[in-house]
Amino acid sequence: MGRNARIFVCSGVQPEQSSSQISADWLRKHWRQGCTVGGLCTGTYTLARSGILKGKSFTLHWENITPFREIYPELDPKEQLYVIDDRILTSSGGSAATDLFLRLIHDRFGSHLSQAVLNMCVYTLHRSGAEAQQSSRSATLGIGNKNLVTIIKYFEDNIDEQFNLDDIAAQAGISRRQIERLFTKHLGVSPKKYFQQLRLGRARALLAETDLPMAEVAAACGFDSATYFAKRFRDMFGVTPHRFSAGRSYTPQ
Repeated sequence: MGRNARIFVCSGVQPEQSSSQISADWLRKHWRQGCTVGGLCTGTYTLARSGILKGKSFTLHWENITPFREIYPELDPKEQLYVIDDRILTSSGGSAATDLFLRLIHDRFGSHLSQAVLNMCVYTLHRSGAEAQQSSRSATLGIGNKNLVTIIKYFEDNIDEQFNLDDIAAQAGISRRQIERLFTKHLGVSPKKYFQQLRLGRARALLAETDLPMAEVAAACGFDSATYFAKRFRDMFGVTPHRFSAGRSYTPQ
């Protein structure tokens, strides 16, 4: 197995019983040889058994954290969605595994491909690994600020409406400048850019799942001009709407 390989251990109930010393030793050998290793949900038990988690940050499913600490009192799992600590990757399981792999795709191939995978998985938003496992709606969105959550919800509900940040600010009871700072701080993009990404994501889904003409897709997603829509779509996904609709199986580079 090559040094660039990534090995993941998946597990379920009774992880201590299902984690064998043979598999733990095999995992440790490949980690020492330079491979990246990971545990999904209770697969982290095998990593612990292999002895490679000492001094590392890691996680596993919240239901298993208490018994895990009883078995491995010298180890301290994080109560968060996923953790990346150099060549050790761990996830709390369930949809958090998707968040972890989206992060890996983003880091290696960039935001366009990770966004495409997110949309294909019918995933609302890629969550940060530091978020709590047991989440509220704001945590599900990856955001803790109530004003920002409210504005994003408004964007999602009015995706075909014209964008007017001053009107949105008035409805939210905060200034336009405050909104711009919130988006920059929590999402790394401007409100206008985020809204456009939502629109383009919706457009991509419509092109993939329906036979609507491009002009109707553009209008349904709030674009006044099909030409402008086509340019923005190509900028984000690396292909024109026409080619995407014709191919359906296209994967952006």
